[in-house]
Amino acid sequence: MDFKQRLYNARKANIAKIKDQINVMDLAQEMGFHIVRHGALFRMVEHDSCVFYPDKNAYRRFSNEYTLRENQSVYKDVFSFLMEFCDMDFNKAYNHLVAKIDPEKAFVPKAERIEKKQRLTAQQRTMSLQEQLKKGLDPHCKNAIAYLIQVRKIDPSIVFEFVNKRMIMQQTNKFGKKNVVFLGYDENGMLACCEYRACSSTATAKGNFKNCDYDYGWMYEPEIDGSSFCPPHDWSKPCIVTEAAIDRMALMSLMKNKQLNPKEYGFSNEVKQLLEKADYDYKRFNWLSIGSVQHFDTILKSLRRYGIKEWIIAPDNDDKGKGLIHALENRLKDKDVVMYSMLPKGKDWDQDRINLSMPLQERLKQAKRLQSQDNSKIEPNTYKDKQIAI
Repeated sequence: MDFKQRLYNARKANIAKIKDQINVMDLAQEMGFHIVRHGALFRMVEHDSCVFYPDKNAYRRFSNEYTLRENQSVYKDVFSFLMEFCDMDFNKAYNHLVAKIDPEKAFVPKAERIEKKQRLTAQQRTMSLQEQLKKGLDPHCKNAIAYLIQVRKIDPSIVFEFVNKRMIMQQTNKFGKKNVVFLGYDENGMLACCEYRACSSTATAKGNFKNCDYDYGWMYEPEIDGSSFCPPHDWSKPCIVTEAAIDRMALMSLMKNKQLNPKEYGFSNEVKQLLEKADYDYKRFNWLSIGSVQHFDTILKSLRRYGIKEWIIAPDNDDKGKGLIHALENRLKDKDVVMYSMLPKGKDWDQDRINLSMPLQERLKQAKRLQSQDNSKIEPNTYKDKQIAI
């Protein structure tokens, strides 16, 4: 074995020891970052989308996950941390970390230390979600219905459509508060995902059940009952993708009530033609909610699973949503599919629906209120400079 090969083998062994011996949370604190407990996990104060997993000795940065390559792991190690947060390349990170390891300490492969968590079968996943759903399940949905219609301004016929097809249920949590639960099913009609949200305009409780299968997300075809046994899906329809399940219902309501003016929204000619071809009928589309941009792979896996050829990506109107569109454009440019995009005027489709449901006078008052808040944030000198520049 020549010197170069021995050097390579020694470096490879050191990299394995570094990942085994150095704790990523300890490294983060050593580099000056602050970490606080977040349930069973830990979160970085400086970057709140960065969450640490002690049992994996890894972290995830949810805000950047849509940029990951296909099949790339979302869990990152100590090397990734220094490269992402401390402006180091791999060699600098290696030199920084190699001095911290104990060369005499035996390396134990991760496979021998931690028994790999096996993926649940469809039956196990469904049973787990059903057990969680049964806890506090209400026999009626009156609070959920009232919340969606009166507070979120969803079209009543769409709300009752989702309730009748068991896409929405109501649950009382351990604190006695009412939650609306959005259900998603796989292509065989088996429960795949559950998202809950408080039935109140003041409460902020929301989240997903444990053991959701994000390979499926919340897929819905309006012309069938997705919760029935092996429903006859029509995958030839175009698919519209939103982030939250409530955004999907809001966008459906905008289409049903003819409030989706293509000129006001600045839709491309392709999107306009696709919507006009369907006569703005939401039932002539498949609908997929992914929950969050961090579930970026849900779209790619749905594409492969169902073979849908036309996609409209309709995320929130923020940097993450625009980043999702850009990442998908790069990922799908060589695929045999067509992808379009459409963005809401406000923060998301839910907010657009609420704004358009307000009386005109109330909308004008809100606009003035927001304008005054924006002006109050501008320092006098800055504002003066802007006027001169104009």
